[in-house]
Amino acid sequence: MASWLPVGNLEDKTKRGLYIKGWVPQLTIMEHSATGGFMTHCGTNSVLEAITFGVPMITWPLYADQFYNEKVVEVRGLGIKIGIDVWNDGIEITGPVIKSAKIREAIERLMISNGSEEIMNIRDRVMAMSKMAQNATNEGGSSWNNLTALIQHIKNFNLN
Repeated sequence: MASWLPVGNLEDKTKRGLYIKGWVPQLTIMEHSATGGFMTHCGTNSVLEAITFGVPMITWPLYADQFYNEKVVEVRGLGIKIGIDVWNDGIEITGPVIKSAKIREAIERLMISNGSEEIMNIRDRVMAMSKMAQNATNEGGSSWNNLTALIQHIKNFNLN
């Protein structure tokens, strides 16, 4: 049992929410219509998946390229920063602990203030970016064409 959960929490059927023990099918969850937001460490794949499925993000980068990816999300208006500004230069996380109030504030801003102009703009922008991503990867789109050209180039490459 998860040591971080209050005793009896999983057995209490009056609680709202869903606990998944073990591996999570992230793409299946992302594409579900009930998914209203995604808290992410801003890894490249997670950001691309959120954009592809039109899911607004709460960003919480820790190190490496994650801060650059967060900047893309911020500049494009696709999510909300949780407020971490310390770039860890390795796998060891040395930055300050984010207080639960900051996490709660970001979640409430994205999920509860759903009708606010700020959040509606974020949702509109992420859906527009999702359409662009889908158009690029569909047959005839720029990514489709570039990948097809690369495959053709490799097939035609003569090693002799």
